[in-house]
Amino acid sequence: MADETTTIVIMGATGDLAQRKLLPALFELRCNAGCPEDLRVVGFAHTELSDEAFRELMWKGVQEFSSLAIHKDEWDDFAQHLFYVTGSLGEVADIAAFDVAIMECVLSILPDKPPALERLHGVICPTGYIGITDVTVTAHCRKSFQASWR
Repeated sequence: MADETTTIVIMGATGDLAQRKLLPALFELRCNAGCPEDLRVVGFAHTELSDEAFRELMWKGVQEFSSLAIHKDEWDDFAQHLFYVTGSLGEVADIAAFDVAIMECVLSILPDKPPALERLHGVICPTGYIGITDVTVTAHCRKSFQASWR
């Protein structure tokens, strides 16, 4: 497991749960050496944001909902591992763009580690699960069908 990398994917990343609980908890783990140094978080939501705007939004959550605002230097390092993709769970093209963004994120931070050693964890609300399952299965079936005809 020492050669594995870890990416956490948060669907609905601009929502209340991410700001109040998820990112402050991940940052606390980082401050207490409870997670890998190269941990990456990729957020996905409808709101149009850049990576930097997403980092600022999450920093505001850490400041407001945790006692870790005194660790600004550590946050600045942690924030460099936060990424964001705008999209909809109901759109195959957005899911595909999200997949590409995750791979780019992995390769940009750790170009020497092959993606096969990536450990990926997802966080999604129950109401979003049905939609993403339908879209992902549809996209996978379409890709498999096209590949079988080549």
